[in-house]
Amino acid sequence: MRNVPICDSLIQLGLLDYVEECQAAGAKRIFPHCPLINGSHSKYLSEQLLIYQRAHEIRAPHTSFHLFRVNVITAMSNNGANTAQIMKIVGHKKSDSNDIHLGYMRDQPDLKLVVDAHEWPVDVPALKYNGRFKTFLSDKANWASDKPAKPQQPSKKA
Repeated sequence: MRNVPICDSLIQLGLLDYVEECQAAGAKRIFPHCPLINGSHSKYLSEQLLIYQRAHEIRAPHTSFHLFRVNVITAMSNNGANTAQIMKIVGHKKSDSNDIHLGYMRDQPDLKLVVDAHEWPVDVPALKYNGRFKTFLSDKANWASDKPAKPQQPSKKA
């Protein structure tokens, strides 16, 4: 787990309101419906994207949730963030012996400036969270078990 600052855009979108709803429902994670797959809850989202793409016959090469991370890395670099800051935010480690020292170079206030410098190409007010997942979150039947799940096999079209 990493401690990274929450960018102002996510706060404006209502992320903290959503987190409060998760806490009120008793969830330990902000996406309680995502099962543990291969040691990660985030793999579920990638799996669902692939299922959606195949179901809709979307054949876009090099599309995955990981590419969102790549785009953020590129944008932060283009905004002048240095490698140490970027790697601290996204969780990648440099491969040389400076790893240990880079961990002490930047703290939350410095990184907050980096994440807030990114301008998201979306209409933030139009996407503002309005409580639309509250009913879903309050029904624990929608929650995934914390036990490892087998990945779904996306259906292949002939």
